[in-house]
Amino acid sequence: MTPFVQIQNVQKSFQTGKGTYTALRDINLSVSQGEFVAFIGHSGCGKSTLLNIIAGLYPPSSGKVTVEGREIKGPGSDRAMVFQNYALLPWLSVSENVFQAVDSVYEKNMTGAEKRQLSNKFIDMVGLGKHRDKLPGQLSGGMKQRAAIARAFATKPEVLLLDEPFGALDALTKGALHDELLAIWNESAQNGRKQTIFMVTHDIDEAIYLCDRIVVFTNGPAATIGEIIEVPIPRPRDKRLISTLTAYGEIKSRLIDLLTVGSLGHKAVPRDAKTVRVGFMPLTDCAPLAIAKELELDHKHGFKLEVAKDSSWMSVRDKLVTGELDAAHCLWSLPFALAAGVTEPKGAQLPIAMTLSANGQGITLANDKFPIPFGDLTAFKNAVGLLREQKGEPLTFAATFPGGTHDLWLRTMLDAADIAPEDYKVITIPPPQMVLNLQSGQIDGFSAGEPWNALAANRGAGWTFLTSQDIWANHPEKALVCNPTFAGEQRDKLKALMKALLEACLWLDDPKNLERAAQKLAKPEYVGVAYEIILERLKGHYNLGGEAGTRDYTTKVAFSEGGALNAPQLSYGQWFVEQLAQVGYNTGDSSPEQLAQSLLLTDLYAEVVAELQEAGVEIASPTVASAPILPLSAVSV
Repeated sequence: MTPFVQIQNVQKSFQTGKGTYTALRDINLSVSQGEFVAFIGHSGCGKSTLLNIIAGLYPPSSGKVTVEGREIKGPGSDRAMVFQNYALLPWLSVSENVFQAVDSVYEKNMTGAEKRQLSNKFIDMVGLGKHRDKLPGQLSGGMKQRAAIARAFATKPEVLLLDEPFGALDALTKGALHDELLAIWNESAQNGRKQTIFMVTHDIDEAIYLCDRIVVFTNGPAATIGEIIEVPIPRPRDKRLISTLTAYGEIKSRLIDLLTVGSLGHKAVPRDAKTVRVGFMPLTDCAPLAIAKELELDHKHGFKLEVAKDSSWMSVRDKLVTGELDAAHCLWSLPFALAAGVTEPKGAQLPIAMTLSANGQGITLANDKFPIPFGDLTAFKNAVGLLREQKGEPLTFAATFPGGTHDLWLRTMLDAADIAPEDYKVITIPPPQMVLNLQSGQIDGFSAGEPWNALAANRGAGWTFLTSQDIWANHPEKALVCNPTFAGEQRDKLKALMKALLEACLWLDDPKNLERAAQKLAKPEYVGVAYEIILERLKGHYNLGGEAGTRDYTTKVAFSEGGALNAPQLSYGQWFVEQLAQVGYNTGDSSPEQLAQSLLLTDLYAEVVAELQEAGVEIASPTVASAPILPLSAVSV
């Protein structure tokens, strides 16, 4: 789906008496129609500058912003802005301020009476009906902001831009305006075109309560997007209860960390020659990256490892493509989904340097939708059919990235169970948001990595029906995926990174190290989930959840097996491309063999292994996992 608002490679510089000042650089953001997005960050980080670029008040120095495919060249009636200082015309009444805006937009499309009716509707919606004839000077600050909001919404813009609209208001007035804003926004959905909102704020609680996503900016100058945090709290949200939710606390803690002791300043200046920036998602199998950092294996191999926790695989992908990341702990199939044209940017080449883990993923079903555990796919199909009949609509399952490994495990299972495509849909949700969406009833099940399946079981939200190792024992799962420029031009730094990660994988082979690894992963900067929950499935001990009981797996998440599983195998790449087509994706005329050969850095991996072996590190010869169990009729769950 084409993004409703797309910000592509935007940079903004200003000429000053001291030379060129770059306010923003490398801004890339895609926003769906009807989303509510907050911009947050320290003063001077370019939040308002970007808002003004979207409004068309500033042209970008480079890059572009589009709304529904139309490039923004200046102000337009499809966008409206609300400022902190209200910007009302002091000589006009509330009614005339709103009417003038409506008249300018609908000059030839409405009669005078229709314009007046529309103006009054929004004045009444913000509670100013009794004050419509007053001048701005006769109003309180809260009333002035209500008038400004009414004026903006009355023009029915496709995009609403809010520049700290509540910053100068007292807490009581601010809270009332939050609810009025949401009510008007929701009212716009009744016309089939829910407005898309961007809001600049410094208020963390305000951002979490109002928004779908929070875009956190790095420090300026040359600020960019540091992290995008999803807010998976279901709507409507209750302001009295929201602070008691686990998700609320987790999001707030992460934002506070970023705005105080976090890494917001890291990308404001170029990285030094020894630094390698590697992205990851909060998953148990990011362990090699965490251990390499915690054990200072980067120092051992002569570089500085900078790890960057991210909010979604889409964000990881974007940062790999743009070069904001040098490399990432990433889904094995993601580069093939891009190269085969399954997802944007189609045809992008992101090389795979090595395998970082195998196994350890899961498919979780909601306890309230599938309360009685079953042991085979036939029973699953029957349960799906019954639930489909009860709901009167297709079931909703979630995976983490279109064409990603979790998506493939889920679709492979649904296909094997002979579930008709019209009986379900698969949506994309970042891993940390799966449990909350399951608890709220937004989804019927999900496919994701750990510890999110374990957490669903722990919280009583779902039970693990199938693990990825049930589908394909010792399958490749996560890989070290690289920005192509980094892989091509900084070969020695990449080799140093690979050596550190390979040694971390070998360290994780030792069962005695698993508890320590779980304690490291439990830190907020990595996974941020209780180490006991992480540890159990690391050891292969699964509390499946619900009435499903427990199960011990001998084939469990693995990181090295003495180095035997770390090689980037050509046959694995071919299988992923073939399976993308098998589950219904259009891969065009892509050749699985050619794609695997073009993306896998097999020769470089061989060099790294040879150099480590020469230094006395024991590394086993590569092994290839047996073919996956397809069809899945033989799977016992």
